[in-house]
Amino acid sequence: MIWVIGSTIARVGINLLLASFPGLWLPIAALILTPAAIAIYQIAVSPETGSIWGYRLFLVMAGLLIGGRLL
Repeated sequence: MIWVIGSTIARVGINLLLASFPGLWLPIAALILTPAAIAIYQIAVSPETGSIWGYRLFLVMAGLLIGGRLL
């Protein structure tokens, strides 16, 4: 629950920052895509990594999605 709530709050903050400074679109897009990049890296380098990484990254991505829908 902490991962989802934390990433939801982060996404709302990111949306507010983007509304204030539209020129930061590219760094913000990179920040939002970072969890997916980490997951791809973990799968490519160490496929026998525990499922906890996938679970946490899924929760972060779900929170980012929920935060994006709030505003």
